[in-house]
Amino acid sequence: MLWLQQQLGALSEDQFDQHIDLLRWILSVPEPRRMWAQLAPTFSPGFRAVIESEVLAADAPTSRMIKALQSLDPEWVDRS
Repeated sequence: MLWLQQQLGALSEDQFDQHIDLLRWILSVPEPRRMWAQLAPTFSPGFRAVIESEVLAADAPTSRMIKALQSLDPEWVDRS
């Protein structure tokens, strides 16, 4: 849905990038990656292309992931 909103101009590029960063973080774990592999055929080709080229093929910069997490919870602090 986010991809479609971004394609229609209802979601800014920055907002979309934050969600992509979160997906990179989530899909860096083996179990969600396996789930994606099973569910990928159910999504539109355009969305699959974004996930494969921008999420699975690259690592999100740590600072962008932290900003993305903070956008969900302003009280979140990186404790590592």
